[in-house]
Amino acid sequence: MMTQTHERSYIGILAFLSLFLLGLLGWQYRGDGTEQRLAALDEEIATIEATPVTYDTSRAVDYDYLNAEIRKKQNLWHEIVPPPPKPKPKQVGPNWIQKLKGIVPSQRRQITKKGKLYILIASPDNVRGTYMSVGDTVNGLTIQKIESDTVTFKLHYGNKDYFKEVPRK
Repeated sequence: MMTQTHERSYIGILAFLSLFLLGLLGWQYRGDGTEQRLAALDEEIATIEATPVTYDTSRAVDYDYLNAEIRKKQNLWHEIVPPPPKPKPKQVGPNWIQKLKGIVPSQRRQITKKGKLYILIASPDNVRGTYMSVGDTVNGLTIQKIESDTVTFKLHYGNKDYFKEVPRK
C-alpha cells in the first residue's frame, strides 16, 4: 500500500514537471522576436532596387612599357637595410691533429742519462726516431712532461700556452 502511494506521487511530480517545461517552451516561443524581425527584413529587401553593374574586362596590358618602367628604378631590387657585417673569425686554438701527425712516443724504448729520462720519439722528419727529454722540441711542440703511459706536449700559440697529452705506443 505504501509503495502505490509513492508511485502515484512520483507520477504526479513527473507530470507536473512535464507540463511546466512545456509551458516554458511555449512562453519562450511566444516571446521570440525572430518572426517580427524576418518580416521587417523582407519589407526592406522588397524596397531595394537592382542597378546594373558593368565591368571592364579588357586585358590590354603593355608589358614592355611596364618592364621598362621597372628597370628604370635602380634601387628597386637593393635591400632596404644592408646585411650586418660579417663577424671577425675567432682565434681558435692550435690544430693539434696537424701538429701531432706522425709523432709517436715509444712506450718501451727509453734510457736514463745522468738522471734524466729520454724516450724515443718518431716524427715525420725522422721515422726511426730520436731520443728526447723534457724541454726538447719536435715539430714545434715542446715536451713538457714524460710519464709511464703519456707524454705531455706544450705549444705556445696566440699568447697562450696549450697542453696536450699523447699516449705512448
